[in-house]
Amino acid sequence: MARRVLILSYHFYPDGAVGARRISQLAIALHRAGDDVTVIRGALGPDILPDPDLAHAADGLRVLQVPVPPKLAPTVGRLRRRIGRRLGRGSGASTGPDAPDAGPPPRPEPAGPGRLRRYYDSIESIVDYRKLWATGVGLCVLWRALFTRADVVVASGPPWSAYLPATLAGAVFRAPLVIDLRDPWYGNLIWTAAHKSPLKDRVEAALERFCFGRAARVVCTSDGAARKVRDRYGWGEERVPIIYNGYEPAPGGPEGAAGPRLNLVYSGTLYMNRDPTALLEGIAGLVERPDVDRGRVRLTLVGSPAWGELDINDWARARGLSDCIEAVGWLPTNAAARKVMEADVLVNLAQGQPDQIPAKTFEYMASGKETVALTESESDTAQLMRRTGTGRVLDPADPKGIAEALWDLYRRYVVAGERYRPDWSVIQDYSRSAQNERFRALIDAVCAGREHGEAPGGERRHAPGS
Repeated sequence: MARRVLILSYHFYPDGAVGARRISQLAIALHRAGDDVTVIRGALGPDILPDPDLAHAADGLRVLQVPVPPKLAPTVGRLRRRIGRRLGRGSGASTGPDAPDAGPPPRPEPAGPGRLRRYYDSIESIVDYRKLWATGVGLCVLWRALFTRADVVVASGPPWSAYLPATLAGAVFRAPLVIDLRDPWYGNLIWTAAHKSPLKDRVEAALERFCFGRAARVVCTSDGAARKVRDRYGWGEERVPIIYNGYEPAPGGPEGAAGPRLNLVYSGTLYMNRDPTALLEGIAGLVERPDVDRGRVRLTLVGSPAWGELDINDWARARGLSDCIEAVGWLPTNAAARKVMEADVLVNLAQGQPDQIPAKTFEYMASGKETVALTESESDTAQLMRRTGTGRVLDPADPKGIAEALWDLYRRYVVAGERYRPDWSVIQDYSRSAQNERFRALIDAVCAGREHGEAPGGERRHAPGS
């Protein structure tokens, strides 16, 4: 009899977000192995855009879509401004539908309201901004419980709010829960000071403890994240295992640029601490050297034309570097993969996230290209790169070291015509198929534990009075 697997994840194919790949590929692998897989995901719309290259990637799976309601604060703000305009406030002039009413320059906001706004922001961001979607998922779970069952529940986040209805599903179906913790939840560095408050910390700590405490396994994607969860709750490696993101087989394509060139490519979103300015300055310094042919040096950033308020193409034009530096926006999966395959050296930005490994780290492995990573020397990303020999780690706060590394790459790739040779015997252990096999074995173990009456974490349940 096929095992009934219920998967809850906001991101899932054909969503092109990087967060969709791991859980989507796991679901496909379970389906191919004979499991009866049902997925509850976020509905496609303005917040979840389909990637045309993934339109049929999950064909054959039972996928249910739950609508994604808008955030409350922007919706209320737009409504308030519309009402204000209809009541005749201000001159009616604006820079757009969401622009503030025209009038005299605003006065400095009093300290009290400012604190109240920050406190409201911290409350609205408790867990994340997908709590209303998670509420819809919970209702969907209760409805399905009327006419179907599940043998195991798997929830993937972020968004971490998926863990809340997943915990409900585990209780309703009396099925073991597996939490896939792609990024740390409580205390995640993604939140700025404007989104933090003592109340948010207390509530998130309690919710994490509640959900994790009812999970048979909490799967982490990096050593540092697993270590923190184990230390926080006093659990061992069996209950908090590590299963890396892994990589897909690399698509066919050209091996680097034609001729002796140094073609560097960054593929992914620029957010949080992924600041490219040290690299941009390094490229500027490299092409200014008299012994460097700038026509043979190029840096392409795929996925984000800006970091915060820094427009990379504007910066390059202002510095006279448009011939060497280009930033392009989002590309479909296959087009982005072709850019990666055309590179000589790939760039990874992993600053300020010591316990997380960007998913692109594994995708870069699949390409067989050398990687340059700007990250702290003891971060999980740095340690993984040293274990696999896939490139070099550069201190993002050391411009001299970055400049020397770029010159060394130019000397090797352009002057000497060298090529990087990956050690596939080491890298193959991090393939997606290898990680999916580990995940399948984990699910086998928790389902077997359920049959033997084990509670979350592998402890055996005892009947009252026994």
